[in-house]
Amino acid sequence: MFKKWMVGVLLLFCSISMVAAFDLSEADALYDRDDFAQAKIALEAERSKAANGKEEAEVLWRLARVMVGLGDDLDEEDKDGKFRLYEEGEAYALLSLEKAPSAMAYLWKSSNSGRWGQTKGPLNALGKAKGMLGDLTEVVNTFNTLDSTETWYVLSSLYDELPGGMISFGDKEWAISYMRMAMDTLT
Repeated sequence: MFKKWMVGVLLLFCSISMVAAFDLSEADALYDRDDFAQAKIALEAERSKAANGKEEAEVLWRLARVMVGLGDDLDEEDKDGKFRLYEEGEAYALLSLEKAPSAMAYLWKSSNSGRWGQTKGPLNALGKAKGMLGDLTEVVNTFNTLDSTETWYVLSSLYDELPGGMISFGDKEWAISYMRMAMDTLT
């Protein structure tokens, strides 16, 4: 009788721990289906299950990624809403970098900053451009992510949309070069 009771208790603990296990696959699948609102809910639930800073950082950069999607889905006229979402996304990326620096945290920090700048307009966003370039350079140089389509795409957009010459470092030829790299790394 005691053995049956112990087996039952062990099975109960195993099933509870399996239910509460940290797993980002559902949130990633929701993101891949462009269901950003549900992905955010799933990620917030997983954040509470994170056992350490590295796991929490994985959730946080994904939240930053989701905020880009949520902001992009808003009506173009809702600039305040877009600003709020992109700023929230950048804050998630910064938290992720504090917990465990990663290429994805730098990339999504830069992406949120860039989307904020696109919404605000290139002249008003010049102050963010050097920070974005620094983040993307970190992705390529420190984390050696030469196969990151997203990184090359954001770099291309950055160089394409900024003014060049004495005003900033915008350069159409570099933009085309980075877009080619993005296309070459598309999976």
